[in-house]
Amino acid sequence: MYSSWDFEMPYFGGLSFSDSYINFFRRFLPRPFTIALGLTFIVFVIAFFFTGPPADNRSQFISLIELWYDGLWMKGYLAVSYTHLRAHETGRNR
Repeated sequence: MYSSWDFEMPYFGGLSFSDSYINFFRRFLPRPFTIALGLTFIVFVIAFFFTGPPADNRSQFISLIELWYDGLWMKGYLAVSYTHLRAHETGRNR
């Protein structure tokens, strides 16, 4: 009962175009956590090579780790990150 105007979408390997498009990005696009770890590593390497030695006589590596840790647990940033996490997990904006 098809008219001359009806047609089926072409299939590529048993999948529709949208299914193959979705499968491609699911296979090759990295997860957000992987992107966050990669960006953290890149910024750490840039900071290691382009900043001067710390004022006290500690290792530059230890100094960068302490700065990263202190910035991670700052009161204002922790509240904002928790709010974003809650909004993402529950799907609510308020």
